[in-house]
Amino acid sequence: MVRGKAAELAVIHPVEIVGEMGVVTSQPRSATIEVSQDATFLSIGKMPFDVLMKNDIDMAVKIYRNMLEALSQKLRDNNVRSAREIAASVV
Repeated sequence: MVRGKAAELAVIHPVEIVGEMGVVTSQPRSATIEVSQDATFLSIGKMPFDVLMKNDIDMAVKIYRNMLEALSQKLRDNNVRSAREIAASVV
């Protein structure tokens, strides 16, 4: 699960990307990942990531496209959740 300061923000499913905004923007993380069962993750620091992207343009295109799709899905999910919360508060 992804937890912000006060609440659960999202549930992470197998093979999902997390932390991509920090790698791209160098901004500090805004949430914490908590696991509820055994999990394996791959961590890539900003400098090795940047070197990989610079040295392999084909790989960079694939990775950035995948990250864009992941971020777009997260934005869509947040929009749906926000709309539901607004609708529930109006009733």
